[in-house]
Amino acid sequence: MINVPPWIIDANLTDDQLKVVFSKDKRFVVQAGAGSGKTGVLVWRYLKHVIVDEFSPDEILTITFTRLAAANMRRRIVDRLLSSGMYDAARLAETGPIDTIHAFLQRVLKSHSLEAKLDPDFTLIDTDRALSNIQKSFQTVVSSDITDEPAIRKFLNRMSGEQKYGANSSMQSKLFDLVNSGLNKLRGSLIKQTDLARIYDSPTSLARKLLSEDKKYPATQDYV
Repeated sequence: MINVPPWIIDANLTDDQLKVVFSKDKRFVVQAGAGSGKTGVLVWRYLKHVIVDEFSPDEILTITFTRLAAANMRRRIVDRLLSSGMYDAARLAETGPIDTIHAFLQRVLKSHSLEAKLDPDFTLIDTDRALSNIQKSFQTVVSSDITDEPAIRKFLNRMSGEQKYGANSSMQSKLFDLVNSGLNKLRGSLIKQTDLARIYDSPTSLARKLLSEDKKYPATQDYV
C-alpha cells in the first residue's frame, strides 16, 4: 500500500496506477487497455515531477497521439498547478512541450530550420491533403508508360479480371488501396527515401512487394 500525499489524494488512483506515478525507474513501459486511465496516470506523473521532484515544466517532454488528448492533458495539468498556487509552473506548462509527436517535431524543426535545411515557414500537411496528393501522384503514374512494363501489365490484367467477374470496386480503386496500404506501413518503418529508391528500383519489384503483403495474392510468383 502506497502512502498517498495530499496533493494527489483526490485522484482516486489504484495501487498499480500509483506505482506508475511514483516509480523511480528512469525507463519503463506501461501496458494497459483502452479506457484504463493511461492519460490520467501520465498527467499525475507529470505533476509529480513538478510538485515533488521540482522539475520545470519546460524540461518535461510529454507526447500523446491526438491533438485533443494533448489539449486535455495540458488543461488538466495547468488547472492542477493553478489550484496548487504554482502560478509560474502553470504558465510554463501552458506553452511547454505537451504535444503530439507531429507537433513536437514541428516545434523542433522550426527551432532548428537552418540546420535541417528547411523553410522556417513550413506547415504540417493534414490527412485529407496528404491523401489528395497521393491520389494525384497515383493517377500520374498509372497514366504513364509504367503500365507497359510486363509485370505491371500482368498485375493489372489480373485485377481487371477480378473486377470483371464480380468485384465490388474498380481495378484502379483496388490498386490505389494496395499502394496506400503500402505507404501507411512505410511511414513507421524508418526507411530512408534513398534506401526506398534502391529497394524499389523497378516496377517489377514494387508490384511484387505490394502483392506479397496482400493476403488475396499469396502466390505472388504466379503472375509477377
